[in-house]
Amino acid sequence: MLTENISETKAGRPSLMGVEQEAFLIASGLVTNSTPRRSKMNVFYRQRAVGILFEGDYKWLFDEEKIMADGGDKHWKPTILTELGRIENDDDLRAVASQLCERKPATCDAVLMVRTFRTGGLPVGDSIQLANEVIQIINRYRHSHADVTKQDVVDALEAVSTSVDKSLSG
Repeated sequence: MLTENISETKAGRPSLMGVEQEAFLIASGLVTNSTPRRSKMNVFYRQRAVGILFEGDYKWLFDEEKIMADGGDKHWKPTILTELGRIENDDDLRAVASQLCERKPATCDAVLMVRTFRTGGLPVGDSIQLANEVIQIINRYRHSHADVTKQDVVDALEAVSTSVDKSLSG
């Protein structure tokens, strides 16, 4: 039988956003009272990054002139800005942002770079997490391709196993 451990502390990362900052986001129309807490936090961190990077050449992350001209979402990188806003030290935030503007990585790669910097390393993986991700990929593939059999899945996994054996032994 499974049991739960109930903790007195809140889960997740500590919040830098206080009541005053939340009230400002609501007053400015960026969020509403009914906006979920996580979404409010993302807006807070994104706006924090924009505020710090406003004075500088970070047009790859957000180009204020183009945004104001056409209001286009394609002229800024909100997901990356949200991750940058979580970097506590302003100078570090600017340095990481400069590297991102030079490299122009895909969003998922940029987020990984920022998180790696912020946390001091990559997360530790394990076989259960890996298996769950492989299962998700197989399920997505099966839903988007007709007539995938169990044997097709087994054959694919055997091919992956052979490839992994070669890459780990060489």
